[in-house]
Amino acid sequence: DLADGLWPAFWTLGNNFSQVGWPRCGELDIVEMGNATAIRYDRVNRRVGSTAHWDGGNGYASFGTVLDLDEDIDGEYSTFTMDWTPELVTTYVNGNKVWQFRIDPDVCFNCDEFHKPHFMILNVAVGGDFTGIFSPGGITAQVPAEMLVDYVRIYDNGYTEISGSSVPPEFTVPGKEFVGSWFNTD
Repeated sequence: DLADGLWPAFWTLGNNFSQVGWPRCGELDIVEMGNATAIRYDRVNRRVGSTAHWDGGNGYASFGTVLDLDEDIDGEYSTFTMDWTPELVTTYVNGNKVWQFRIDPDVCFNCDEFHKPHFMILNVAVGGDFTGIFSPGGITAQVPAEMLVDYVRIYDNGYTEISGSSVPPEFTVPGKEFVGSWFNTD
């Protein structure tokens, strides 16, 4: 059960983060839950959000949306998916489309961040801007808390490039599945 104050997320950050900082590196939120409006309207266990953050040329830019599912998704595993091509980023939860963001240069003039390598992060934060809870007394969630992950999987969608020091050489072959991330070829 996702109670007030927990902020679970599955997201990517540009590999060049340490060189250019945020938001210039780009960020893609595949899923975030626990936002302030979901808490306010008692939808914290069924509101899922996806957002892109980047440097829009004159400073910070973002584009995102939320999806309210018909039922809570607590107490069972859910599947969160991102399909990322040179033209489009699309996210899903349990097969339901959450969000779509056009990143081709004809539409998004300052989206270079989404045409460069990213790494993934899975985390649970407690409180802060996203949740709207800044005082420990406002947090009703049981802490310590945990996010259970059954698996993370990458599929080659024709654009997938897998690299890095932790990737075994046998998984850098195009067309091979790599258990470790989120792409979907459906």
